[in-house]
Amino acid sequence: MRARCFPAVWGFWLLACMPGSFGIWVEPPPPPAPELPLPARFEGDPPPRLEPTRFPGLAAAASVDPTLYYYEPFERWYRYAFNRWYEAFAWDGHWFPPERVPGPLEDGPPTQPP
Repeated sequence: MRARCFPAVWGFWLLACMPGSFGIWVEPPPPPAPELPLPARFEGDPPPRLEPTRFPGLAAAASVDPTLYYYEPFERWYRYAFNRWYEAFAWDGHWFPPERVPGPLEDGPPTQPP
């Protein structure tokens, strides 16, 4: 009986000593995403005057900033700063990167026809 167990034990020992066997591979965590710069809040009273644009549901607030827009279907404000769009719940609220950008704003700030 002892003679039969010896090869099995010897085989397990060799297998355990082989590099890479029974090892644990731990993936390092991904590097943190870089912090995006956030534009400062607008301040002032009264609220900006909204002017319609050529896009339905999109109004410009050029009296405050030439790249400030209100998109009525989403009920959100959008501002173009630092070469990207930011979103806020109020024109003088805190700005954050949007999950989605309305269709009229996807290609950057719209230009008014002359």
